[in-house]
Amino acid sequence: MSGVSHAKGPNPDGRFQSRWSVGNRVIRRCIWVLAFGLAATLGITVLRTAPTTYYVSTSGNDSNPGTISRPFRTIQRSANVALPGDAVYVRGGTYNERVALTVSGSNGRPITYQKYPGETPVLDGTGIAVPNTAALWDLGSVNYVTIDGFEVRNSSQFLMQTSGHHVTIKNSKIHASCIGCTDDGTEGAHGNGISIGGGSVQHYTSILNNDIYDIYNGGIVMYDALQGYVLVQGNTIHDIHGVGNWDMIECHGTPYVVIKNNVLYNLVLTNEGADYIDCGSVSTDSTHHIVYDNNTVYVGPNGTSTIGYVKIDKYPHQVILRRNTLYGVGFAFYTKPMPETAIYHNTVVNPMNAAVLLWQQNEFTPDWQGITFKNNLFVDSQQYMLQHVPSRIDGSYANIRMGHNVYRFTPAGNRGILWEMLTFDGIYAPERTGAAGQAEFDRWRADTGQEPSGGTRTEETMNALLVNAPNLDFRLVSGSAAIGAGAPLTTTTRAGSGTAVPVVESFYFYNGYGLTGPDQIRVGSRVVNIVKIDEKNHIITVDRSITWNAGDPVSLPWNGSAPDAGAIEFGSSR
Repeated sequence: MSGVSHAKGPNPDGRFQSRWSVGNRVIRRCIWVLAFGLAATLGITVLRTAPTTYYVSTSGNDSNPGTISRPFRTIQRSANVALPGDAVYVRGGTYNERVALTVSGSNGRPITYQKYPGETPVLDGTGIAVPNTAALWDLGSVNYVTIDGFEVRNSSQFLMQTSGHHVTIKNSKIHASCIGCTDDGTEGAHGNGISIGGGSVQHYTSILNNDIYDIYNGGIVMYDALQGYVLVQGNTIHDIHGVGNWDMIECHGTPYVVIKNNVLYNLVLTNEGADYIDCGSVSTDSTHHIVYDNNTVYVGPNGTSTIGYVKIDKYPHQVILRRNTLYGVGFAFYTKPMPETAIYHNTVVNPMNAAVLLWQQNEFTPDWQGITFKNNLFVDSQQYMLQHVPSRIDGSYANIRMGHNVYRFTPAGNRGILWEMLTFDGIYAPERTGAAGQAEFDRWRADTGQEPSGGTRTEETMNALLVNAPNLDFRLVSGSAAIGAGAPLTTTTRAGSGTAVPVVESFYFYNGYGLTGPDQIRVGSRVVNIVKIDEKNHIITVDRSITWNAGDPVSLPWNGSAPDAGAIEFGSSR
């Protein structure tokens, strides 16, 4: 071809390639960038006909074209050339570099960075000075990007962070942050495992099935991602230091968050105030539609924290905590009000502090506005089982609603109930054995209006209630006092038929928020899936037409004549 040179020259690895081949890739990228910019100006959608697959290897060279036989040497080089729809496969080995992404994928055409099948690529920041508040793998504000199957380790700052939307980080091992930092409580240290921020977009970010550990500050931190929509699912998070009061999972100022099916243990710092899970803010505008579902939380063999909780903090609403199993750890609720907040079907065993701590200190409103505890199983505690402290604020059933829970109080020491009311400090001793303990439990009920249907106080041993709680088997044993001790979460308000079901209270349920599957519920004897919820009018739209009577029970599906108390229905594996 006239005017086109086909001269060849040696590559650094001794092989040859066409200068036209390399130049073609550069021209391709320039054309794409120019076309995309022009299309954005004119409102035209530009699509390439086919995506490109790139490869990275420790034996490669960044002057290579990134093919499987001639791969790139660095992940950053692949990030510099990848465009929407492209896939990057990274071969096993250690990559001592920092990666900063600047190019987004698009809807239906994400950019994916993934391990080569059967191999494990390691991004290692040893000796790299990551900029302050930046990350070893920094996604910045890019969108529609997936990272799958890496080990990311040894960062002097954050390990990973993103402020974009439609980002997925999954199946990765993420550990060793803030290398060189000391556990001195420095608030300015920046050593989170994964950080999610940015207040201008609905994120639809998913953190899935990762192993996150040896983290200086927080494990997974969502901070002022004000438009929300984050899914944290299937992760194992452990050996977190929590320096500066950062939590294993923290969502501050971030609505529409689903935290489910995670395992958390070994909170290893004792004096920082860090928690296992903590969501909240300083504004009710940004603390809402939060779900903790089916998480397992325990102290662990290396856990040294004596003050960590699973917590909801600072003026939330539309919050669901359900089906969680806690051993050595309790629930804490800081700073009322907490309207339309439902804590139900959880199992809490032998917490180091209270099983339920309701902490209020003359904040803003005179009451809790109906925070609800229902169908939970509380077994033993190393302090008071229930604490409503420290100020004299109304702890009556109108403000804190406890119903159909099962309690097994530790039959020794001061392990009962401390419950503040407007006019007195209520101290009760239901941990006493026999009739004396039941009388104390009933006195608490009479003074406060709690457990209006009776609740269940049992003296069955832990082994008579649960299969093997110390080894995290929270299934109910045959004959357990928790079987059939619960009640439906709500009921229908009137008879009818169709797909729009009116209920007394709809805030027990959610539709998945576009992050995960919707709730499956039982209406009377019919099991259906939720499509949407009218929160103002308490109408649940379901996926098929049904008929119901007034007062029909509406709850999660259950076995037997009534729901069980606790996280796991008898006869179920989870």
